[in-house]
Amino acid sequence: MQYLTSLAKLIGLQAVALVATPVIAREYEMREGPLDNNTGFGEGPRLPEKYAIFDTPDNSLMGDKAWQEAGHDGTKWLDRTKWLYRNSLYGYKTNQLAVDADPDKITFEGDPNVNRNNGVTGVFKAKSEDGHWQYKAVKKLVGDWGIMWNFGWQLDDAVKSGVPGKAQFQFSPRFVRIK
Repeated sequence: MQYLTSLAKLIGLQAVALVATPVIAREYEMREGPLDNNTGFGEGPRLPEKYAIFDTPDNSLMGDKAWQEAGHDGTKWLDRTKWLYRNSLYGYKTNQLAVDADPDKITFEGDPNVNRNNGVTGVFKAKSEDGHWQYKAVKKLVGDWGIMWNFGWQLDDAVKSGVPGKAQFQFSPRFVRIK
């Protein structure tokens, strides 16, 4: 039930984000914080705190290394807008909708490394003692293209690291390139 309530809130806010993102991307400030998916720290363009639900807490608006290597420049409005659409409501999913995940209280089936970015296909299912769950599947369809489903809370991170942390809310069915 908590998942359905959270999903309903997310869908409502997603409609707001669809319209607001291009406007919000114009408002940024230079300040320090995490960079490149929390692997670094430094100054970069970030949304003002009042837009925290739209921001990417683990990156500046310059994006992560892969985004930058793909030719995106966060100093341009269009690239900031694309980054925020790509990571729509990331701040909301990682803060307001996230739950605590203790790997010692999670049971799972399948490979926690299932991910389109590392080419590991298959199914991963997990459930925590407090009732939170994750279903993640990556399946090749044609060539290196496939489909990925990721629903629930991102418990696989806690399982892989063995360290308690926050599990981000997930609702991510999509066609993907499997690398």
